[in-house]
Amino acid sequence: MPLDSKEYRIAALAAGDSATELFSLSGKSRLEAIFARLKLPVIDSAEEASGYDDILIAHSGYVFDERVIGDFLTTRRSALAAPAERGGDAVVAAICRSAEARRWADLVAAETGVNAIPSGEGVTIYSASEISGTYNQRLRKREVPLVLKASPERKSLIERRLFKGSYKGATDIVTKFVLPKPAFHATRAAASLGIHPNLITTASLVFVVATFYLFARGEFAAGLLSGWLMCFLDTVDGKLARVTLKSSKWGNLYDHGIDLIHPPFWYWAFAIGLVATGNLSGLSASDVWTCLWVIVGGYVFGRLIEGYFVRRFKIEIHIWRPVDYWFRHVTSRRNPNLLILTIATAAGAPALGFAVVAAWTVVSVGFHAARLVAAETTAPSRPLKSWLAE
Repeated sequence: MPLDSKEYRIAALAAGDSATELFSLSGKSRLEAIFARLKLPVIDSAEEASGYDDILIAHSGYVFDERVIGDFLTTRRSALAAPAERGGDAVVAAICRSAEARRWADLVAAETGVNAIPSGEGVTIYSASEISGTYNQRLRKREVPLVLKASPERKSLIERRLFKGSYKGATDIVTKFVLPKPAFHATRAAASLGIHPNLITTASLVFVVATFYLFARGEFAAGLLSGWLMCFLDTVDGKLARVTLKSSKWGNLYDHGIDLIHPPFWYWAFAIGLVATGNLSGLSASDVWTCLWVIVGGYVFGRLIEGYFVRRFKIEIHIWRPVDYWFRHVTSRRNPNLLILTIATAAGAPALGFAVVAAWTVVSVGFHAARLVAAETTAPSRPLKSWLAE
């Protein structure tokens, strides 16, 4: 019976005990947060199973990628296996009839070995990779899905794995290679203090405004420092939301709305500051305003290309082929552009940096336009598919 059938009712139960907290969430709390995000009714014991057709049971002592639980829901009369601490594979989750909830809750809680499940049960046993594969479409990357026993000894390892798993694969070089280590410690500290991701997003908005103000005054070094602090918080809020399972439609809109809107205003303020201070490095005021229009126009046009690509081909342009994936690391976006401006400002030539950003914007838009043409040429012969899913 399909999951979305009005006649079909399934509830979820967290069985067993958890030995440690991860990002200040117990195993049971983490599982129940996943259940809630998947809109599953949660029951506290197998005795509450009556009234439901099936029960999804998962072990509280294991940490599960949310997508694994979601994909597991599409199966029936099945069990999910994962490596046990004592060796071999154990049953750590199951979907069973409500009448069998008590027996399967005991089997899951006891981490029963897969070989101990009688073949006559009619149960299909899957691994996490068989359920979800290695391509994470939401985060645009390949990764082995996580189902692992949590223990005090593994706490740091698993938290780092959860944190790493919260990163998008196709992103810029600063976010991917510079920010992860400090952002991990900030995320862990924020989780321990119970700080909500939206509060960090609000703090980043303060830095958005401060950066605009400082750029417009020609205080470029201070403005760049403020801008980088905003970028750091922009990394932390998203990672905190994912590892604590507190992401929401509003939080996503709030965060991405700020990300989408503020860059053109920063460039405008930077141009105002350059002209007001006369720090033009041989450029004229007219050259600066021309650069501004190139940067802002290119930013808007680039976003339109990306949006059209998703609507037309159902995948993001940055994950179509390896060249698109790797170009995303350096394409003209906020962080690579800030890096250019930072280097130029440190060299005493912020206006030249602004001109380089304009030139790099033209190159980036040209690259994506060419890739769009290539996609339109390819699409009639075969559907576009991300190389990460191949």
